[in-house]
Amino acid sequence: MNLETHEEFLNVLQNTRLGPRILGFEYLLGLSATDDGILEILSFKKYVPFLVKYIGETNCNKETLSLAYKCVINISTVQEGVMALLNSKDLVISLLNRICDINYKFIKEICYILSNMSRYKEILQQNDCFLDAELLDKILKVFMSNHSEVKEKFQFLALYFANMSGYPSRRKLMLENEKFIDFLFSSYIFSSETNVRRIGIALTLRNLCSEQSSHAMLLEKGILPVLLLPLMGSEEYEEEEMEKLPLECQYLEDAKERERLPVIRRALVQALSLLCYTKRGWEYLKEHSVYYVTRELHKWEADFDTKEAIETLVGFLLVIDYSKMSHEADELVTPSVTEILKDIPDFVVS
Repeated sequence: MNLETHEEFLNVLQNTRLGPRILGFEYLLGLSATDDGILEILSFKKYVPFLVKYIGETNCNKETLSLAYKCVINISTVQEGVMALLNSKDLVISLLNRICDINYKFIKEICYILSNMSRYKEILQQNDCFLDAELLDKILKVFMSNHSEVKEKFQFLALYFANMSGYPSRRKLMLENEKFIDFLFSSYIFSSETNVRRIGIALTLRNLCSEQSSHAMLLEKGILPVLLLPLMGSEEYEEEEMEKLPLECQYLEDAKERERLPVIRRALVQALSLLCYTKRGWEYLKEHSVYYVTRELHKWEADFDTKEAIETLVGFLLVIDYSKMSHEADELVTPSVTEILKDIPDFVVS
């Protein structure tokens, strides 16, 4: 479309009666479902500001508002789209404030947008809930609701947390927020949660463990059983091995099953490896029978990538002297820095 055609089409979206406007939004949504289509939308600088303003309105037709949100979801799947969206001042804060109302109709869509946008470091250009303790408290309150319908709507916010924890500045703010840490350590997170929520929380825990200066605090607050329990089955241990395990991990029921998703098991194993970056963490894991848990997990594990991560962890735990820096087999080799979450697909809505 040329400039004049874009202007006419935008006028349809803004000023015509409902029927043609719905058709216009449907066309724009179809266009946004491909990378080339998104680039076409971005080439006309007025579309994105219009969409951002439109989804912020309170008196719009619900059908057109839903279509507008879906367009923004698609635009947020590419870096150029995220940069265009972030040109709208305080967009992130505005979206976060909207989802504090659990009755808002488009919570799921906003969580998709935040999850997508947070994959790109440009999101750090704007303020967010980690810079506003009061707002974060509100976000956690709704995210932790036990109502199944509410939990389902907010599940992709867990991926937003995971992505943001990959950025050092936000990771440090998370670690300084006691309520956020307590929320992550809550015992229910690996039981009845949806897969998406559990993946997001596991990856957040993994990323937090990359902050070496916080290892002592994380261990003191009880991160070890949070990481170990999902990796444990109903296997029996020698009495001496069992007594060294954290209390929460001792004498588990015969029906105890391991976490079923490899991506979660792998993230938790990587988190344990990251705790070996510091002598305090390495010693703590050795003192609490983590080797024996990983030994049993390795026997059971069928996923190649997870098994490889387990072998890396076992290698760290078998080191005799943490400070020994030779080229012998018992040298402690620092693990590679964990990646920011990249293995969750985009949420393109067509």
